Amino acid sequence: MSRAERLRRRVSRYPRDGGRRFPPDLKAELTLFARAEAEAGISAAQIARSLGVSGPTVRRWLVSSPPGTLLAVGSVEMPTRSFRVTLPGGVVVEGLDLAGVAELSRALTS
Repeated sequence: MSRAERLRRRVSRYPRDGGRRFPPDLKAELTLFARAEAEAGISAAQIARSLGVSGPTVRRWLVSSPPGTLLAVGSVEMPTRSFRVTLPGGVVVEGLDLAGVAELSRALTS
């Protein structure tokens, strides 16, 4: 089953009552798909037919987030970064995360 067919199947779960509201994650995935198809030269009408939505809906998705815009489609765990802080007098504190640096700064300035 193609990506378009999988998306069309997900879209079909929402009633077509003139103002369908898709969950944010589905809308983001549909927008990314539509943008990729449009960049490949496929018309908004053809994209709409493949997804089971209207042409104006696809055109709205294409202009709602300009190219290069990041769309949240999930969460990513970022690695923790540790910092090294050198204090006046040469004291070095290593292994602090950003919150630790902020806490150290508050403690030293209060």
